[in-house]
Formats: sequence, C-alpha cells, structure tokens
Amino acid sequence: VQLKNVSKSFQMETGETLVAVEGVSMSIRPGEMICVLGPSGQGKSTLLNVLSAVDRADGMVADVSDIGHHIPDMERKKREAGYIGAKALQLHAARIRGSIKDPEFYMGPIEIGMRYEQFQNLSPAPESVKAAQTGVIGILRTDKGVFTVYFPRAQKESQAFRLSYTQTFRFHSEREITQHLGNLWGKPSTSECDRITYGNGEDCRYQWWPVNGVRVTAQLRTTNERLHGRPQTVLRVDAVDERSEGRRWAGYRTAQR
Repeated sequence: VQLKNVSKSFQMETGETLVAVEGVSMSIRPGEMICVLGPSGQGKSTLLNVLSAVDRADGMVADVSDIGHHIPDMERKKREAGYIGAKALQLHAARIRGSIKDPEFYMGPIEIGMRYEQFQNLSPAPESVKAAQTGVIGILRTDKGVFTVYFPRAQKESQAFRLSYTQTFRFHSEREITQHLGNLWGKPSTSECDRITYGNGEDCRYQWWPVNGVRVTAQLRTTNERLHGRPQTVLRVDAVDERSEGRRWAGYRTAQR
C-alpha cells in the first residue's frame, strides 16, 4: 500500500472547509504491521477510512490495489443524492416521469443513450448483435471484459437503455472489487450475500439507486473448486435507464413512502 500526499477535507454546514488529513505520504510493505497514533480529532480514523476505501481522498492520490487497471472507467456518482430519503425518491420519480434530464452513465466504450449506429462503429468492432425479447443486444469484447448494450430496435437512431459488463478475476479479491465500486458510487442502497452449493463459493448482489439517473446493480460470484487453488471471482455490472424499465417501480415506492 502506498500513499502519496494524501489529503481529505469535509464541507461543514457553515460553508467552512474542515481539513481532516493533509499531505500524508507513507508506504506499507506486504505483511508489515503498523500503528497510527495521535491525539483525538487529528485524522487517524479518516486516514484509515481512506486506506480501506470507506472514504475517498481529495484527488487521485491513494493506491490500495491495481484493480482500476483491470476494470474500465465508469461514471461516478454525482453529489446530489447521498442517500435515498422520501424527498430524494419523489424527485427522482418526477424526473423519470417528466424526462427532465437524460441520465448520464458510461462503462468504458459504451454509454446509456448511445445510438445504435455509434455502437456499430466502435473500435474494436462489436462481436455480434442478437435479437432479444426487449429489442436487440450488442456484444463487444475487449481486454477489460465483455460489454453488452441493449437497444429497443436495430435502427440507426435507436438509443441504448441498458448496459452490462462482465469480467473474471483470479488475482483480486471480492473485497478489493467492492471497494473499487464503492469509490465510484458510495455505499450500496441494498446488499445481500448467499453461499452457493457448488464450487465452495459465495454469491453477492449490490444495488446503487440512483446513480446519475441510472439504477446500477453488481453481482460478484466467487468460487474455489480446488481445495488449495486460487479462488475465481466473476463480476457483472448492470446499469438501467429507469425511464424505460423502472417507472412503475419508482412510482410504487414513492406511493408507499
């Protein structure tokens, strides 16, 4: 683990900025144990939260694993929705019904709202386009995984309403992957894990809602079929435009509130 000039600040209700950690640099070797000491209120817990990816440092300064090199860039969550309360849910439902603003979300080379013609012109070229019950599905394979785009029709101006991404990891743990996703979208709205009967594994599902107008779910399935082998983790991320698939669900939740 290596930190280079790490800083972390918080915005107070008064408008002032509280600097909790400023200019910290350190290196921790594999297997090394350290102890962080200091008076109360000097940023010890904040520094540990940055190390564990619970909090994100100011700027791209902390490198706790190289997981980011194996996962494509994805849209970060805007600050407007830190949690889903009744007012935030009602506002989001109103946006869905009224289409106030197009959702913003991308996974590597693909994005919500991209036109079918744009997808066909990607480089490297898409592997295939298949018919589906909800329209057509385009598949693109790269060194960072398999990308899938869902379109309502196979027409030039048809816009993508759902994205999927799948990647297999053998040298990164489920914890490292979820920490990386948490850095992008914050704490999940819902999460659950179940043991699976084959492969001595576990199946975990997480949901972030909304992320810039999009409902994001992630599934991580970790298996270890060999007793002393290295476990394998398969990550699948789905992003759905709520205006096309979540309208009735959002309205129902709002009514229940």
